[in-house]
Amino acid sequence: MAIVLWKIGFSFEAIAAGICGYQTMRGVSNSIQKKGNLQKRSVYLTFGALVGYTLVAWVDLSQDSPLEASRDAVHLETRFVLALLVGFGLVGLSEIYTCMQWMCKHWAFLATDTIEKKVDYCRLCFKQQYCIVNLGAAVAFFLGGLVFNKFALRGVAIVGACDALIVIALLVLYIKLDETVKTRMGRAGADSSDHVEAIDPIKATDSMQANIVDSMMADDSMKSTDSIKVLIVDAIKADVSKKATDSTKARTGREHGSSLHEGEVPKKVPWIGWLIAVTFGFEAASIGVLLSIGPLFWFDNFELDVFYIGLLMSLGEFVGFVETFCELNSQVVNIKRWLFPNPWALIILLGVIGVCDLTYMSLSFWPVAVAQIIMQGCNGMCVSLLTEIQGSIIDADHYQYVAGISQVVRRVGNVGMAALAPIMYMVHPGLPFLIAGILTLVWMVVLSVAFVRRRKEIEQQVAEKWGIESDKFARLKARRSFIAGECEAATIMQQFQPQEQQDQQQQQ
Repeated sequence: MAIVLWKIGFSFEAIAAGICGYQTMRGVSNSIQKKGNLQKRSVYLTFGALVGYTLVAWVDLSQDSPLEASRDAVHLETRFVLALLVGFGLVGLSEIYTCMQWMCKHWAFLATDTIEKKVDYCRLCFKQQYCIVNLGAAVAFFLGGLVFNKFALRGVAIVGACDALIVIALLVLYIKLDETVKTRMGRAGADSSDHVEAIDPIKATDSMQANIVDSMMADDSMKSTDSIKVLIVDAIKADVSKKATDSTKARTGREHGSSLHEGEVPKKVPWIGWLIAVTFGFEAASIGVLLSIGPLFWFDNFELDVFYIGLLMSLGEFVGFVETFCELNSQVVNIKRWLFPNPWALIILLGVIGVCDLTYMSLSFWPVAVAQIIMQGCNGMCVSLLTEIQGSIIDADHYQYVAGISQVVRRVGNVGMAALAPIMYMVHPGLPFLIAGILTLVWMVVLSVAFVRRRKEIEQQVAEKWGIESDKFARLKARRSFIAGECEAATIMQQFQPQEQQDQQQQQ
């Protein structure tokens, strides 16, 4: 996009505005997905992206010569320039990541019956989903560079339109299958299991919690990995929901994919959950600079062919795919999490991304090329890890809302850096990456302090209720990872609540 706008004579300020518009529409897309019927909204959003691709193709096909990657300037009429900018913006509506996450949880729980199968299958589904996302990004970068090099902008737009049509067809098929399954299961069965419930011990009974804690402590695989992931008390909450009152609010919420009404903000999300949502924005700063100004950086400073630019970016995404694919093996996951338990794996990844950003200041081909591949691979791992942590500590009733907010924050980071990157590029080609690297490293320090404080906070809460010498406190201290500690503390503290308060919360 930056290369095309630069080619048709846009100033760096105008390029910034164009990229900012595209990233803004991605944020709008995720904002729309915070509540409501995700599947149908995603169809409408993807149709908007199809219109965008069509506009871009029309602009290119209307010219005497195609808009290809060369240094020769091209003059476009004002109407074509406006159509091109609107088209690029509408393409941003194809961002339906929040919907994909929700659908992954939804089907994983419909497909299994026992607690053990649900937990294992959910973990596998999330890894498979993000693995495919990384592979798709790698193929898209490679194919985009190849098609743009051979068939100019019109070729890329046509391929994008075909992809949007396929996505629309798959979403419609999903909606039909989902309705069929709910019909066969019956409304009562569907209401109790059509959600993946995040860890919410508050709505579980004492006996159920005791059984879950015992199984967690007895299972060696749960001791060695912190992937309580998607999530241990999920099925319990589904069982408890059968006993809850069948209120209109609950019924309406489940039918639309969330128990929150429009405009309602969740109140049970821990402060660390919101901090993780903000982390999505800082994580997006570096990749936002790379995606907005990266192709122009290579094209302008090293005169790299567009095909090789696409190949280079494809290699970075492929590294993320390989890492995610390896995590489909439980032994690899156990080793990784034993060496780098959460959240320190996240802290390390942010540090690596920040250092890779600083490398761009050298303006040397091979150091920057290697740094970019590493940064893209770490970015994929970082997003996967953030999603895992967030999904593990936030109640499912609020997960759709908070996940949507996280993706909006992520796009805000993209928009901010997309707006500033071309302007900073005029000062020095490596300056946008330097600023992104500094922001990432500073947030890494802030997040480290926050995780330490949160761990001390939950240890203090357990100690005040049960005492430092209790077996419950010892069990909490034994948890090496952030996720496992959060889950353990929530379960322990629930056992302290008076039965009357538990009953009241279950009724609510």
